[in-house]
Amino acid sequence: MTVPSAYLLDLLTGKKRSSFILLADSDTCYATSCLWPCLYKATCDMYKYLIVRSEAVGLQSPSLPSILEQSAKVVNSGTFPNASACLDAVQVEVSKPPDAGGKHCWVVVFDNLDNFLLDGGDDSSCQLREWIYQLAARLALISTTRYVASLLCGIKLYSDSFGLTAGSECLLDVLKSVSTTFLGFQTSIRENDRIRLLSADFWHRRTKDAVLKSVKQSSALPTNKPAISDRCEICLDLESLAVLHCKPTVTTKLSEEDGLRQGLESQAVHPTSTFRLSLTPAEVADRKKVVLPFMANANAGSSNDECKIDYDPDVYDDFDDEDPDDDLDI
Repeated sequence: MTVPSAYLLDLLTGKKRSSFILLADSDTCYATSCLWPCLYKATCDMYKYLIVRSEAVGLQSPSLPSILEQSAKVVNSGTFPNASACLDAVQVEVSKPPDAGGKHCWVVVFDNLDNFLLDGGDDSSCQLREWIYQLAARLALISTTRYVASLLCGIKLYSDSFGLTAGSECLLDVLKSVSTTFLGFQTSIRENDRIRLLSADFWHRRTKDAVLKSVKQSSALPTNKPAISDRCEICLDLESLAVLHCKPTVTTKLSEEDGLRQGLESQAVHPTSTFRLSLTPAEVADRKKVVLPFMANANAGSSNDECKIDYDPDVYDDFDDEDPDDDLDI
């Protein structure tokens, strides 16, 4: 049996691989920028990293850790005329193996996709939705490229008093449909200068990951493995960029039925609106005095267990009849 939290820890430490990882921050949570550098630290010896930065006005990405600038290739999306041009450049770059010695595959990181939504046309929701579908298709194409081991995308979800805004909800739904692993961060608590605790909803579709793998390797057949999911707590060491632990989050929240049941039990019960199922001591004593027929026969001692069957066959006997015993005279 696969433990979701253990599987997630293997993904974050590079022991397992996912073709398309989607990291979603709430509007008050800044967890994505803390998590993917830890994955880089664990796998930078195996893969060449291509990091696409989003630095539009008002959407500045956090500063990169110093270790990334030495070995990873960093691209600023703001240097391209539009998002399509940036995606074209990324597609061309990863269509060939990296030039780093001993590294045969890429890991592509889009640290913040919000900047790419600015190219969605005017404020029309139809045009924005159409652009989101195009963006998801381009990202899915990059994730299935032969020399791409994994694609990580970070998004920021914005909400109002009624829940997620329309743009964020559409973006989340569409990107979920093409991703194989999803981490939706709820809270980010910084215990001290080094330790940060992240709470996230996690799921991973192993079947789809196998299908994407078979696209790159014709000899690999997709395997039918069930998806796994859980709500997990991730502990990060920001100084060493290490994942200290990953464990399931235990929730004690009552379901709606449990809350309704407890509310009914706490109310005063009207005596004429109920009936009693238990017996009084006097009723129990009276019931014990009653001797049931099968008990009386068992206590009666020995009895004649023999009987005689008289059967007179005739020409009209039908042995296939539904009631073959109707000719018996007992």
